[in-house]
Amino acid sequence: MRAIKRIILPTDLSDTSQNAFRYALRLADRTEAAIELIHVIFPEYAGLDLPVISAEGTQSHISAARAAMQAFVEYGLAQVQLVHNLEHIPDIHPDVEVGSPSAVIARLAERDEASLIVMGTKGEHGLLEKTFGSVTTEVLRRSRVPVLVVPEDAAFTQIRQVAYASELKEEDAWHIWGAMKLLEEFEPQWHLVHIQTPESKTPTETLQELTNLMKGELKIHQLGSTSVLEGLEDFAQNFDVDLLVMLSRHESIWRRLFYRSKTRQMAYQTQVPLLVVHEVKS
Repeated sequence: MRAIKRIILPTDLSDTSQNAFRYALRLADRTEAAIELIHVIFPEYAGLDLPVISAEGTQSHISAARAAMQAFVEYGLAQVQLVHNLEHIPDIHPDVEVGSPSAVIARLAERDEASLIVMGTKGEHGLLEKTFGSVTTEVLRRSRVPVLVVPEDAAFTQIRQVAYASELKEEDAWHIWGAMKLLEEFEPQWHLVHIQTPESKTPTETLQELTNLMKGELKIHQLGSTSVLEGLEDFAQNFDVDLLVMLSRHESIWRRLFYRSKTRQMAYQTQVPLLVVHEVKS
């Protein structure tokens, strides 16, 4: 049984999401997964009567979006086929939905039992921070489906080296195991990486427990750095990491308001594709 069966790829029809689509095509070629391509548009409203949705205006946008989606798919397939002969051209299902992008994406991922959501992103100071970038952040928060964030310039490579960024929590072993099952098709070398900053303390007992439990399954690295993000970026470069994995933990609304998580920051800053897995509710 293949771990990745259905990929949902939200697109705003930009170059960034086109790159993510090419990445997803290569991923689906290896896993034989289907791709559900989603474009979400906001409904138009009739004049000043906001509760009344303008069916005519919205339908016009839907028709235009469907035509653009078809061109988007054809272009992406052609670009990939220029450099790589796809052995398994995936079933691609373009769809246009009306509503709030992050809510629609999370709902469809759950309804269609998606294995993975793939999203493109630019750096946080780019234009998409105000539009699609904020959608990426909301999807990371809302969805329980793993999210693969593809930087705008990242090209697909064989997934040989995978690094799991660990805070050395007791439950890390469970989440590493889940990520391993998702990516088992690629048979990569796994690394557990803990970055210790001057302000942090290493829970030595947990480190020893993980070392004993995961013995033989992955290499464990404990490194020092001035910041977690810089440490992970250095590790990814030095070890030729093809994919970085981070855990998105459940946070209270007050924590979300006043604390920008390392996972969110890394999603915007990394040049390496980032797989975000979600904390399992107890």
